[in-house]
Amino acid sequence: MLTFPAFSSGSIQISSNQVASAVVLVTCLVLLVVSRLTPQLTFIWYCFVRPLTGAKDQKARLDKFYEGQADVYNATRRGLLRGRKTMLNLSAGHLHIGGGTGHNIELMDQFLPISSFDAGYLIDLCEPLLQVARKRFAQRGWTNVHILCQDASDFVLFLNGKTHLPSTRKEVLVL
Repeated sequence: MLTFPAFSSGSIQISSNQVASAVVLVTCLVLLVVSRLTPQLTFIWYCFVRPLTGAKDQKARLDKFYEGQADVYNATRRGLLRGRKTMLNLSAGHLHIGGGTGHNIELMDQFLPISSFDAGYLIDLCEPLLQVARKRFAQRGWTNVHILCQDASDFVLFLNGKTHLPSTRKEVLVL
């Protein structure tokens, strides 16, 4: 039994069971809050706290920046990239620099089935984000979407040894 002095005359007595219950309750509340905020906390860590030292070029900086947050990327960008669904609803195909995790292609599927395309291309320079896209497309069985790790500033698509850019409505290019 713990005894604490009260503001008025007398004291407050708390049993060890009450203390243990309070500790369990507080621990559960903290774990609940942290589990709900894990994507945001991860985002904050990688965007504002973790240093990007030692990266030799743009690709290395992007890989280092996204390597720990690629799995929570879409959960943290919903509020930052407002209007994405509206834009995809208005277009049958689109050009998006930095295709990342493939979330836009997945959203586009709601408006125009990706399976109806002969081919789609997702190009990004950041390998951790592309790994998420590969898993996402494999789960959906999309073998017609090709994922390429390339710099968009000097991107050229080669198919069958020839330079190729999508030329029909049946292809989509997402950079």
